[in-house]
Order: sequence, then C-alpha cells, then structure tokens
Amino acid sequence: METKHTPGPWFIGEPSGTTIHTNFPLGGEDCWQIIAVCRDFYDGIHGVKEINEIVKANARLISAAPDLYRAL
Repeated sequence: METKHTPGPWFIGEPSGTTIHTNFPLGGEDCWQIIAVCRDFYDGIHGVKEINEIVKANARLISAAPDLYRAL
C-alpha cells in the first residue's frame, strides 16, 4: 500500500514533549523534520497542569499515527 504521509517512526521531541519529529532523509541528508507541534489552550475548565498533560497526551497520540496506520 502506498502512503503519502511522512514515513515513521515519529517521536516526541524534548524538553517540551509537545513537538513530533522524524529523522526522515530530506534532500539527501538526515534531519529532524517536524511533523506537528501540539499547542496548549485554555478552556476555562482545566488548570494549567491539566492542560499541559492534555497537550502531551495529544502529542503521544499523534506520534503513534504511523504505527496505528500500519495496524490497519
């Protein structure tokens, strides 16, 4: 099956834990290509600590996308 997305594995960058990267060859060189950046939000319900945990959980879910896709 042909895919059009950036191949995995994707992993979470540190120290924030909210940036998803891959070490995919780009232009003949290995580089840290950013896949996504999860940002915080204020919903008026959750505190800052809870929001940080939600954002990090979103990053973990996104970084698992290539593995979840292969499992289909």
